[in-house]
Amino acid sequence: MKVRNAFFFVIFVMTLLSLVACQNQDSNQANYNNDMANSEASLYDASNDAMDASYDEAAESSTEGLTASTASPSSSEAFPDETTMASMSQMIIYRTEWSIEVPDAEATQATLQQEAEARGGYVVEATLAQIDDDYKQGYMVIRIPQSEFTQFLTELESASTRVVSSSTNGLDVSEEYVDLESHLVAQRAVEERLLAFMEDADSTEGLLAISRDLTEVQNEIERVRGRMSYLDNQIAYSTVTVDMTEDGISNVALQNTNELNTFARAESLFIATINRIMDAGSSAFVLAVGLSPIFLPLLLIAVAIFIWYRRRPKQPTASTGEN
Repeated sequence: MKVRNAFFFVIFVMTLLSLVACQNQDSNQANYNNDMANSEASLYDASNDAMDASYDEAAESSTEGLTASTASPSSSEAFPDETTMASMSQMIIYRTEWSIEVPDAEATQATLQQEAEARGGYVVEATLAQIDDDYKQGYMVIRIPQSEFTQFLTELESASTRVVSSSTNGLDVSEEYVDLESHLVAQRAVEERLLAFMEDADSTEGLLAISRDLTEVQNEIERVRGRMSYLDNQIAYSTVTVDMTEDGISNVALQNTNELNTFARAESLFIATINRIMDAGSSAFVLAVGLSPIFLPLLLIAVAIFIWYRRRPKQPTASTGEN
């Protein structure tokens, strides 16, 4: 009996010790997990702090660079020189739209294309349409170097018989261009800082965060460069839009009768006579319809009187009564 009790007591003590050991192991594992989480959080915070510091330092360095480049140590350098002002004045986008009449639309398009290519320009769009077998209409979009813009407009005017309308406007993009340049300098400074921190990154989380921000900065750099390239092209080449219509032969015949040959003058007179007859007939018809409320009752009364007069009995003459 005593042996059995001793045996159960030993088993109870061993079981209790096992439970205590398991509890201590679970507690140690939990503490280890907490320590690992805290360590990772501290590493991530350190990475973010380093990135924030890189942003601040890059922005400060870019601002100092811009300030140093724009600061003027003396009053003689307080104003931009003539070269800077000339470059600023060239940051203008010119566009013009013309509507002209030409003797031959197809030949005029070929002439304008040759003139544009000779001046270093190019044709963006050119269309030609036949209108009712009478005349042609053309449309062109031409890009001309800004230095040749005025001379090309002179050639365009000389190639037309009449300028129906023309409008020219300029868009000053100097301020936008300077802002883009400053923004590009700042973004490149941030890019350099991020590349430097990427080389020194000692954790995966920090490396991923820096890589993500570096991608955003590089995308912004490409966007700014694309906008600047577009503005450079628009500034360097002015846009000329031309609507052209051929002169009508009948209009020329009616307006310049003395300069035509005999057959053309006869054709012009025939057309003019037909037009006058049609105008006279149209005027008579309009007059008859317009005055019908007055003339129609009078006409009916006149017809009734005429019929009554024809049908009334004839009175016997005086000689017939005496007989």
